[in-house]
Amino acid sequence: MILSRWKSSIFFSARVGVFAVSGQKIRLFIVDENPMVQQALAERLGREPDLEVVGRSEGETQTLLEQVRMLQPDVLVFECKRRDGCGLRLCQKVLELENNPEIIVLSSFINENERLAARSLGVRRYLLKDIATLELIYEIHAAYADRSKNTGRKRKRENGNGSYRH
Repeated sequence: MILSRWKSSIFFSARVGVFAVSGQKIRLFIVDENPMVQQALAERLGREPDLEVVGRSEGETQTLLEQVRMLQPDVLVFECKRRDGCGLRLCQKVLELENNPEIIVLSSFINENERLAARSLGVRRYLLKDIATLELIYEIHAAYADRSKNTGRKRKRENGNGSYRH
């Protein structure tokens, strides 16, 4: 019961603190080779009023980079373990983009070498896929807050009519 209350208060604090300050939804992009995992994550996270899943990808390099440039997500939820073994290289390419998103690695199992390599690239969150939805939402808010602090400015995004919003 106490743990449940603690999680609820963290969730509430994160939601109020981040969403109220920014006044806009946190834009998410999901990368996983398994379309069923993508769908499940999109459904879990899409229910939150202050989160918006703007894109999903199986992670083909060029397509993913183009989508991230175009959609400008705030946070990328990313599975590094890939059939081609190039997950960390892809992660690095995303982080090299201008206005790059914060990356949360969401992994099916912990690989300490992968975790350390991801951290050396600048990834601050390496989590297991079996994370509770509430905890994942908290981590997304924390990643968004980190991104906002690190950029020192609000990103501009085109709002559809040629003008920009902050």
